Amino acid sequence: MLPELALMALLLTPLLACWQGLLPWLPQGLGARRLARPLAWSQVVLVGLALLLLAHAFQSDDFTLLYVAQHSNSRLPLPFKLAAVWGGHEGSLLFFLFALCLWNARLGHLAQPLATRARAQSVMGWLIVLLSVYLLTESNPFVRLFPPPFEGRDLNPMLQDVALILHPPLLYLGYVGFAASFALGITALWERRLDGALVRAWRPLARAAWGWLTAGIVLGAWWAYHELGWGGWWFWDPVENASLLPWLFGTALLHALAAFERRGLFGQGVLLLALLTFVMSLLGTFMVRAGVMSSVHAFAIDTNRGERLLLLLGAVALCALLLYGWRGQLDVRRAHFRLLSRESALACALALPLLGAAVVLIGTFYPLIHPLIAHGAISVGPPYFNALFVPLVLLALLGLILLPWLGWQQSRLPRAPWLWLLLALPPTLWLNQGSALLPGMATLLALWLSLTCLHALWRDGLRSAHLAHLALALVVLAASQLAGHTRERGLLLAPGQSATLGQYRVRLDAITPELGPNYSAERYHLTAFKEGKTLGRLFPERRHYSVRTMQMNEVGLLRLPSGDLYAVPGDKQGNRIALRLAYKPGASWLWLGGVLLALAGLLPLGRHFHRKRNQEASCPV
Repeated sequence: MLPELALMALLLTPLLACWQGLLPWLPQGLGARRLARPLAWSQVVLVGLALLLLAHAFQSDDFTLLYVAQHSNSRLPLPFKLAAVWGGHEGSLLFFLFALCLWNARLGHLAQPLATRARAQSVMGWLIVLLSVYLLTESNPFVRLFPPPFEGRDLNPMLQDVALILHPPLLYLGYVGFAASFALGITALWERRLDGALVRAWRPLARAAWGWLTAGIVLGAWWAYHELGWGGWWFWDPVENASLLPWLFGTALLHALAAFERRGLFGQGVLLLALLTFVMSLLGTFMVRAGVMSSVHAFAIDTNRGERLLLLLGAVALCALLLYGWRGQLDVRRAHFRLLSRESALACALALPLLGAAVVLIGTFYPLIHPLIAHGAISVGPPYFNALFVPLVLLALLGLILLPWLGWQQSRLPRAPWLWLLLALPPTLWLNQGSALLPGMATLLALWLSLTCLHALWRDGLRSAHLAHLALALVVLAASQLAGHTRERGLLLAPGQSATLGQYRVRLDAITPELGPNYSAERYHLTAFKEGKTLGRLFPERRHYSVRTMQMNEVGLLRLPSGDLYAVPGDKQGNRIALRLAYKPGASWLWLGGVLLALAGLLPLGRHFHRKRNQEASCPV
C-alpha cells in the first residue's frame, strides 16, 4: 500500500503544479496569486513523501518494486540502499523533481512584488508538470513486479561508495537551481523589466545553484580519483562534460549579474544566459540518460525514453528562445568604458567561460554528429580538450589577477599586481624544476592569483568573489602539479618484498582475506617509508561482488603533506601481486580548492559579515 500512496502523491503533484502555473492569468488578480506559495510547499510535501516512501522500500527490501529489485539486495549496507534511491534512472528523476519543487518553494520567498513572484513560480509550475508527466509515464519508480524475485540484483559496485551517497543530490540541486534563474529570466522577458532590485534578489539564487553544482562536481571528481583506480580526477568523459557545461554557463551568468547590478551592463546577456544555463542543465540530464554515449557515469536506459526526453528538452529550449526573440529588447542603460577597466575584465569573465563551453560542447557532441556527415567514427579525447581548454583557463587566471586592481571606467594598467608576481616567482621555480612549459605557466599564474586574492581578502574581508578566485587558483595549482610531476611505476611484490618510487619505499607486509557485507576481498597491507622513517600504511583491495559477478579494485591511499601515495592492485601471479604505485603531488590542495569553491557559492559571504572600507576597490562579483 505504501508504494500506491507514493504514486497517488505523484499523481497529485502535476495537478497542483498546473493550478500554480495558471495563477498569474486567473481573473481573481492578487488574491489568486497569493496561493502560489502554499501550492509550491504542497508539492514539496507530496514529492518528498514519495521520495521517503521509495527510501523505505529500499530499506525494507521490497522487491515487489521493479526499481528496488534492479538496484538493491538484502545484503547491501543501509547507507548504500540510500544511495540506490537515486542510483538509477527512475529514482534520480524523482529526486530531480523533488529538487525542482524545493527551488519552486524558494522562489515564493523572493524579495519581489507578488505579481513577479507568481509569474516566476508559474514557470516553475509548468516545468514541474512536464517532468511529473514524463516521470509517471516513462520512468515510474513504483512499478510493481509480480512474482517478486527472492533477491535483488544489487547496486552497481562502482556506486557503492560514500561519495555516491551525496554526489547525485548535490549535482541535481545545482542543475535544478538554475531553473530558478530560468524562471526569473522568463518573468523578466514577459514583464520587459530587468532592474537592480530584481538582480539583487536573483544573484543569491544563481550563486547558490552554482555552489551546489560545484560541490557535486568536486565530489564526483573525488569519487573518480579514489574509486575508479585510473589515478586521475578528470578525464573529459561525456557525462563529466555534461556537468561542466552548466557550470561554465552559470559562471558567466554570475559575472553578468554582477556587471548589471553595478554598472547596468549586459542586460540582454543576463537574460540569454539565464535561459541557456538551464538548457545546458537539461542537456546534461539527457546525456546521462539517453544511452547515446558510453560512460561509467551514464544510466543505461532504452533509446525510446531518451528520444522523448530529448523532445521535452527541445520544447523547453525552443519556447524559451522564441520568447527571448520576441520580448528580449529591453530598455536598459548602456554604460561606456575603456579597455583597461573593471568593465572590460568582467566582459572577459563572461567571454572566457562561454568559449570554454563551446570547446566542451563541440568536443562532446562532434563524435555523434560525424557519422551523419562523413563515413566512419571518430573519437575526441583529452588531447583535444587540453589543447584548447587549458589556455582559456590561463587567460582567465590572468584576468582575475588584474580584476581587483582595476577601477570602473579607468584606462591605466595598475602597478600593484606586479609586486605579487615577483613574490610568486621563487616558489614557482622551486615547484617546477624539470617541468614542462604549460604546467609551469599554470603554477606561476595560480600562485600569482593566490597572493592577489589573499591580499584582497585581508583588505576587503571574507567575500564570496575573493574566496572563489582563491579556490580556483588552488585547483589550478594542484592540477598543474599533478599534470607535471606525477610519478608512477608498475611492479610485482610478494609478502616481505619492497620497491621504491622516487624517495619513497613501499613494502608488502601481508595479504589477508576479508569478508564484507556483500563481497569477499583480498586486502594488501602496505607500509610506506621515507629515508628509513615509517610514513603510514596503505590498504588496497581486490573485491568480488558475487551477485553482480564483478571484480573491483579498491585504491590504497596515504595522504601526505606534499601529496598522495596511491596504490592500485592488479592480478596475482603465484604468491606475487601486481601493483601500480604512484605519487600524486599536491592532491590535497585540489580537494581543498574544490571545497572552498563550493563554499564561496553556498555561504552568504560579503556585505552581511563585513563593511567594506573601500567599495570601489573591491571585486563586485
